[in-house]
Amino acid sequence: VSLDTGRSHNRKCSVTLTPAQWSPLNIFGPSDYNKDRVNRILIQRLPVRNILEVDHFYGAATFGGKHERKACVRAAIAAEARSGFAFPPVLGEPSDTKGDLLVSVVLGAIESARFLPQEIRVTGADSAMALSSLANALEISVQVAESLPALEEFKQHMLRMMDDPGTNLNRDPGE
Repeated sequence: VSLDTGRSHNRKCSVTLTPAQWSPLNIFGPSDYNKDRVNRILIQRLPVRNILEVDHFYGAATFGGKHERKACVRAAIAAEARSGFAFPPVLGEPSDTKGDLLVSVVLGAIESARFLPQEIRVTGADSAMALSSLANALEISVQVAESLPALEEFKQHMLRMMDDPGTNLNRDPGE
């Protein structure tokens, strides 16, 4: 929208439509994965055991430069279901898809644990769909569960570290 005041007291406005730059994100389908990285995992013939719980969440912490638009922290986390052992989280940028973050955290957990999980558990069908290509390549089943108890404590701990107001129990209501 531009305003032309000119010499007269009549103001004229003109509106110009400009197509927005937009590239569709793959938010509902299977996420791509690094085929070389998966092949390196498969060549190792890792033992198949345990169940991996995987989730994605947003934190209250923000990042961005002084004159840049701020974005919330996004994280993907994984833990072994029986022991609750937590693997290194993956922090994402706003442009990363949920599926890309989930794929990254699963591959990182497999590489650090040195085993292939017999099953991956997630909380939503969208997460299961995002991991489907990777799961097929690794011959792992993905199940949708009502809850992920091994991840809950880890998730709450990460949110407290990020000073998420919904999890900080020591904060006074007026702060």
